[in-house]
Amino acid sequence: MMVDRFSKDNRFIDALFCLAICLWVLPSGKVLDIPIKLILFSITTFSMIVYLVIRNELCVSRQLIVFLCTLIPLLSWFLLGVSNGFEATGLKILVSFISFFLIVVITIVYIYNFSSIGSLRFVEKALYISVFFFVFFKLILEMLFLAGIISYYDCVHLLKEILNGSTMTLQMDIAGFRVSRFSTPNDTIPLVLLSYDMVKKDRTLIVRFIQFILFGLYSFIVFSRIIFVQFVLVYFICGLLVKENSRRKVTAWVFAFLALTLAILFYSSNDPNGNGYLMSLLVTRFSGKQVSYSDSIRALQARFLWKGIKDNFLFGQGLGAYSKEYVRSSISPASYELEYLSFLFQFGIIGFSLIIVPILYSSFKETVGNTTDRSMRLLVLFNFLIWAGKPLFNPQFLSSSSGAVVSALCLLASYSKSQRNGELDKKAIRNVPRSANRYPIDTPDVVTSMHNPF
Repeated sequence: MMVDRFSKDNRFIDALFCLAICLWVLPSGKVLDIPIKLILFSITTFSMIVYLVIRNELCVSRQLIVFLCTLIPLLSWFLLGVSNGFEATGLKILVSFISFFLIVVITIVYIYNFSSIGSLRFVEKALYISVFFFVFFKLILEMLFLAGIISYYDCVHLLKEILNGSTMTLQMDIAGFRVSRFSTPNDTIPLVLLSYDMVKKDRTLIVRFIQFILFGLYSFIVFSRIIFVQFVLVYFICGLLVKENSRRKVTAWVFAFLALTLAILFYSSNDPNGNGYLMSLLVTRFSGKQVSYSDSIRALQARFLWKGIKDNFLFGQGLGAYSKEYVRSSISPASYELEYLSFLFQFGIIGFSLIIVPILYSSFKETVGNTTDRSMRLLVLFNFLIWAGKPLFNPQFLSSSSGAVVSALCLLASYSKSQRNGELDKKAIRNVPRSANRYPIDTPDVVTSMHNPF
């Protein structure tokens, strides 16, 4: 039974879990050359195991069992990769896969064994705080670069060396200013929380306008086609999902914000060709020479990967396998933008069906399938499709950053469900006839409590 309070003996784990969530979103550094995320995650995992052993009680879901069962074929294909000479890259990808599994599994275990309405509300606040600092960190970093206080190489050193982040950087010229692109693997998490806030929270028009400006600037700093599309779709979809009594008002400001964006894009200071600088930048991002070059690389990848898939259609070449005729990166040779194709290259159709498909199915059931509210289900489905569709064009699908996205969706879906169940319980109590309270029914003194909220 879920109650709206913290259990005193769970507060330590609640605090550890929320702190771990913040570090999943935010970049963090190292202590004694060990990532702080790994240290805190290990402490959280150990504390949960000790508590469950002491309590001698564990609630799991079928999806959790499916997640754990995928480790067996994953290890089998790792051995296949070792036999084919891909032990180094295979081990690196195996560690990345396990980090994804652990983040998702620990989140599911927390939801089913430790969560309450109060703790999930605390988790929601932790997500808001971490996203707030993450967005403002990028905005402040960009402003410091524009002001000339720090150089481009200082930014790269801060993100990659000090904060131990996987970052893609780029310098561009806009309206006579030299700006930088700072793209990280977990850039979609702020937009996931933005879409949740748009539907579930009642904000003033001023707050919504500030959100629009901040997240619009954030999307330009990230400068990713997926982020641009997700940002626009968040406003369109959320305008359709809000409650009926406020739909006209929300629809009005949604289209007003989008119209403002178009006006800024088209009528900002013009370049020598007569086009708005920002509009020219967007056109360049979606159809410029850089896009043609990156798309030609993907076409080249597809040709070599399909060749390898045909040669080993059933079982592939093992975890960590890559086309020796075309290596995308000398540091991570098995990393390709067309990641689903690279999985088929490594696992074959059988391994893909035993590893990737169950992961997608279990993630779907724990996120979309775990919601009862219609608007929340469509919202989670939208973000799930963004997450599941990203490997069609970008790598790092099964990494810790990807696991953080699934974790955030699981937590937001669970909190929304607990709120809805609480509202239904209150409604049922209000509808009980007064005469029902005149003749109390004898009830047992001992009530068995379970931590499984669902």
